[in-house]
Amino acid sequence: MTRLTLIAVALLVLAGAGCRGSAHPAAGRVFAVKGAVEVVHAGAKTTLSPKQVAPLSPGDGVRVGEQAEALVECAGHVSYLRERSELVFRAPPPESPGGPPMRVELLRGVATFLVPRAEKPRDYRFEAVTGTVIAAVKGTEFTLEVTDDETRLSVFKGVVELLSARERRALAMVGPGEEIAVKTGEATSATPTPVTPQQKKRRASEHTAISILLDALGTGINIGVY
Repeated sequence: MTRLTLIAVALLVLAGAGCRGSAHPAAGRVFAVKGAVEVVHAGAKTTLSPKQVAPLSPGDGVRVGEQAEALVECAGHVSYLRERSELVFRAPPPESPGGPPMRVELLRGVATFLVPRAEKPRDYRFEAVTGTVIAAVKGTEFTLEVTDDETRLSVFKGVVELLSARERRALAMVGPGEEIAVKTGEATSATPTPVTPQQKKRRASEHTAISILLDALGTGINIGVY
């Protein structure tokens, strides 16, 4: 999408933002940016059209359809989902420094994660999980892509520690400008390689889109905090 198109979409989302009724406490929210976005809560499915917003609680799922996009936000943590992606919101941010980390699970598709900067690496409390690996964040901006064959992690800012999903065994530390691919079901150590020019170009375009959306949606979040 062009910058003007992104601005138009963002303003439409803001102008038409509405929230489905809910008796359960919301820990986060999902914005349907374009196309059909499905929210699953306690087995019940709700389809959001562009411009709609819905609350999210732990255990809720977000499914993004063909030619659709969605933005999930919780306590300043942003997950930007591309088409044909599915994410489960597992746990909100910890209430205390020693609590368990915020956790999301990417079942399929591509998602970019923005995590607010912390003063020290140990202060980061965010994990993105797939069926094969855990991306334990030590930095602020990265992308996960899950296909039937592999999980690919690309890091743009900070450092992400890659762990095996079952044993939480350390596989690699992936730094800014690096990516790594792990075959599905084979969580073995691997060596990071430089991010491709295509990934860098896509990241720059997506970064602009997310910045415009955060501003237009009135989230109060500045892209500079990531």
